[in-house]
Amino acid sequence: MAEMLEWVIVVEFDPLVRSLLVEWLEEIGPRVLAFDAPQALPAIGACLVVVDLLNVREQGADIIRRVRMLYPGVPLLGLSTQARDGMGAGSATARNLGVDMLLPKPCERRRLQQAARALIAGI
Repeated sequence: MAEMLEWVIVVEFDPLVRSLLVEWLEEIGPRVLAFDAPQALPAIGACLVVVDLLNVREQGADIIRRVRMLYPGVPLLGLSTQARDGMGAGSATARNLGVDMLLPKPCERRRLQQAARALIAGI
């Protein structure tokens, strides 16, 4: 894989899940920075943002707005315990939430890696 010049940003509130997401994403090549809250996000070049949407209807919208302001045009992958299979790229639910793809949480390593690769590649 060619060297990634930008970062994958992970926002995950649970430290164990955050660590696992970083490990899985680093396996596919990108450099990963992880944070426990969207308020801590740096304004750096990113090729993907992965976000834990705790409460999709209440906190999720605020998190997505903050991420979109800091990283305009960067693909956004949402993870939520409220998501269901079939809410992937381009689904009505993903579009309504303002994310490019939505995966149910917990998700499998392979699904996360496939989704990340597709969004980074612009597929």
